[in-house]
Amino acid sequence: MTVTATAPPAAPAVTESPASDLIERLIAAAAAAILDERQGLAYEPHRLRGIVLELRIDGTGAVIEGTCYLERKTRPMRADARSRAEHEEVLAR
Repeated sequence: MTVTATAPPAAPAVTESPASDLIERLIAAAAAAILDERQGLAYEPHRLRGIVLELRIDGTGAVIEGTCYLERKTRPMRADARSRAEHEEVLAR
């Protein structure tokens, strides 16, 4: 008995559409913008509330600018009696 190996069928050719090319460029720009904020992301990550990405593209779909903004949770500082008294003293001068 003779066994012949046959090659698996070739996968259908995938053509890149303009939309998938744009998506790849947006992903790359978003990643670069996030990496620019690496130091900010590492500082007190438990206070990070959100990340805002802003990607600007031109009419051809080229990414012009990518910006990443970090939002942090903040607590208002409480004024204790001593600092309040110091503030009143400064105002009285």
